[in-house]
Amino acid sequence: MLLSACARNQAPPSAVKLGVVSGFPDGRLCMAAPDSSIRNGVRLPIASIPVTGDSSPTSQGVVEVIAPAQSLCAGLWGEYGWADYLVRVVQEPAPAYGRGPEVALVGASSTFLMRDGQLEADLDGDGTPEVFRSCTSNEGLHLTAWKGPPLEARRVWHHYFALHYDVEPSCVEADYKEP
Repeated sequence: MLLSACARNQAPPSAVKLGVVSGFPDGRLCMAAPDSSIRNGVRLPIASIPVTGDSSPTSQGVVEVIAPAQSLCAGLWGEYGWADYLVRVVQEPAPAYGRGPEVALVGASSTFLMRDGQLEADLDGDGTPEVFRSCTSNEGLHLTAWKGPPLEARRVWHHYFALHYDVEPSCVEADYKEP
């Protein structure tokens, strides 16, 4: 079974772009990003977003772009205007197949940090980190970033990642409702 993603994306608040990295049964790692000009050799921080209601620990690592992946990752995100890349793990852990995706900071000097059980990164360089949230719908994950407390502040990024298997929903309308 291949994981595939259906994207309904909302742009980050600045030039910082977020990518989504996913593992596959054959060990291959692919990243989709809204930037088609990422060069081979570029290293990107990645992190898993804690899923609402899941007590699994959040992980952080680093991947390196190996090559554009039109044929090896084709169809995962390409039809939504995102570019596909093969990546390799430089710093463990890597996203595990079946566990869901990780988010990557593309073209940013920002880093991820965990605070009070939430993943954060200063996406727009204003000194205040945006807060990430992940929740489940019937067959996928809604990945979001917020300009303050999730569900209360303004949502600045949204990506839907289809898992293609049933999961117990944990999302509320604010997670996926278009602004």
